[in-house]
Formats: sequence, C-alpha cells, structure tokens
Amino acid sequence: MQDQSKPVVAITTQLIEPAMDKLRTTCNLNIIENYSSPQELVEKAQGCEVLIVSLSDAIGEEVIGPLSAPQTSSLKLICNYAVGYNNIDIESATRHGVMVTNTPGVLTEATADIAFTLILSASRRLREGEKMVRDGNFHGWHPTMLLGRELFGSTLGIFGMGRIGSAVARRAAAFGMNIQYHNRKPVKDSPHQWVDFDTLISSSDFIAICAPSTPETRHRFTLDTFNHMKRTAVLVNVGRGEIIREKDLAEALEKGYIFAAGLDVYEFEPEVEPALLERDNVVLLPHLGSATDTTRMAMAQLCIDAITSVYHQGLIPSNCVNYRPDQEYHT
Repeated sequence: MQDQSKPVVAITTQLIEPAMDKLRTTCNLNIIENYSSPQELVEKAQGCEVLIVSLSDAIGEEVIGPLSAPQTSSLKLICNYAVGYNNIDIESATRHGVMVTNTPGVLTEATADIAFTLILSASRRLREGEKMVRDGNFHGWHPTMLLGRELFGSTLGIFGMGRIGSAVARRAAAFGMNIQYHNRKPVKDSPHQWVDFDTLISSSDFIAICAPSTPETRHRFTLDTFNHMKRTAVLVNVGRGEIIREKDLAEALEKGYIFAAGLDVYEFEPEVEPALLERDNVVLLPHLGSATDTTRMAMAQLCIDAITSVYHQGLIPSNCVNYRPDQEYHT
C-alpha cells in the first residue's frame, strides 16, 4: 500500500545504502534496475511522479512523453544523478512541463582528485610500474627504468575552467605547476592566464580536459590536435568522452605524437576504443570521478532536495537545468 502523502519515485539504479534508506523513508520507491528498451522502462515506471536516472540511461521523447501524458501518469521531475545531462532530451522534457535537475557543485573536488590521479599515473608510468612488479619483472633499481615526466615547473593547460577546472588548478598550484587555460572567454578575476586554443595545445606540458559536452567541444581533440601538441605532453580527460575522438587518440599514442594519456570518460561509454586497451601509455578508469561515499551521498541529497521542492513545496528546484520563465511545469 502506497503512502499517499509521499511521491511515487522510480529509480533506475541502486545508490549507496544511506541514500536508498532516505529515499525509502521519504518516497514510495520503485526500483527498476533492469530494462531492455525505452518501452519497458515506461511500462515499469508507470505512475511515477519522479524519475531518478544516471548517465547510462538515455531518456528521450519515447520515455518522457508517455510518462508525462495526463491520462496515464503525471511525471513532474527527472533527477539526473550526474552533473552532465546530455543523456536526457531536455527539449522534450521542457515541452511536456517536466523539470530536469542535475547534481552540480558537490562532485567538484572528488573529480578534480581523479584528474590529478590520472596526471600522476600517466606521467609517472604507474600502470607500467605496477605491472612490472606484479609480473615478477622488477629486479632492482635502474637509472633509466620507466622514466616519466615531472610536474614541478611544468605547464598545465586546462580546457574548461569551470568548477572542476578551477579545482584542478588549485591542486596544480600546490605541485608547483604553471597554469594556463582556455574557455570561450576569460574567467573574470582568475589568477591564471587565458590563452587561445592553439596556444594551449602547443605550449602545455600537461592538458586536463574539464569541459562539458557541447556542439563546440565535441571532437575538439583529434589527430590534428595531437600532432600540434608537445611530443612529451600528457593528456587527461575528466570532462566528457566525446570531446576526444578516441580512434585518433589511440593513433596519436601509437605514433608518439604525445607521451601518455589518462581517461575517466569515453566517447561511446561504456565502450572503449579497442586500440586504447592495448596500449601501456594510457591509464583507463571506469568513470570514477565522483566515486567517493561522501560525494555520492551529496549527489543523492540534491535529488532528494529537488523532490522536496517540487512535491512538498511546489517550487522550482535551484538546480533545475531547463527552467524557462514562460514555461508551465508540473508541480
């Protein structure tokens, strides 16, 4: 028996247990972990007022339309358990009066940590070093063994100086790195130097991609880009996978256009370019940017707060990404 004082919430994945406990307490929870098509998701989520999804869920018109149709259901809110939301058809949601929220801010520091994990791992060849030890091939120190690139005194170029890019810059400063960045326009009051894209790629020893997915950033890094980078450069990506054309990155690593790379996101996630899997000079992580218990709980709390705003207070959540003053929304 459902509690009529609580919203009906469908969720497509299991969150960490403290978050699930909160959702069970505050909502009528419908957990949908497996579905094979948008139509099956619609069938299993019928009657939901809130839909909590992850980046792995493609939520388009074929889901939003049926779930928000007045005669069948009354979907009011889609909570995306991520900062990025290009997995959701925002125009469709807005057209149907459905609010969409994301989880900004709370995963900044954890994601910046992963960016630096990749910078250190790729530049100091940690993957190769660990494999050497585990395979029994470490026979003692040698002066030319696994030489990498030093961070201190080098130049870090940040592509996308938003929250995460700024957090990466703070870490880089602590490592004694020089910092430059490229955005569409300079960041007001930034202590770091804005440079054009060509200067960023040609003069940086390290490049950290921290930008969102937009038509302008998609495939911004191609074989031609890599060919204009330093042969000693290290590239890491914690932004969006489609910013890099992965086939080109694999070719660039093979040809020695750049020294190494580290990825936490992928062009066709969860698929990874097969040629990258074969290379020792690329570190590959399974999208761990926000993977700490503290951050994942904070992300869940943003979803819960959005549900409270819409269902109990009749308000537009502060993290609504598709708010338009002239649009009517279901509250």
